[in-house]
Amino acid sequence: MGIDDITGEPLVQKEGDKPEAVAARLRRYKDAAKPVIELYKSRGVLHQFSGTETNKIWPYVYTLFSNKITPIQSKEAY
Repeated sequence: MGIDDITGEPLVQKEGDKPEAVAARLRRYKDAAKPVIELYKSRGVLHQFSGTETNKIWPYVYTLFSNKITPIQSKEAY
């Protein structure tokens, strides 16, 4: 496997960390999420965002929420 860079101990891979186990978990998640996604898509309230960097996606999410949700006033504003 390999050796830990700091401690020098041998690295151990748990069964759940193996690629096959991760792929199976992702398949189960996809299967479980599919009906939920389809429900919201059919109601016209599903919005999808693509990207890998939060700072690039957040402006789109913020704009969507800003147009859909009334801002909550903090108690300090009273």
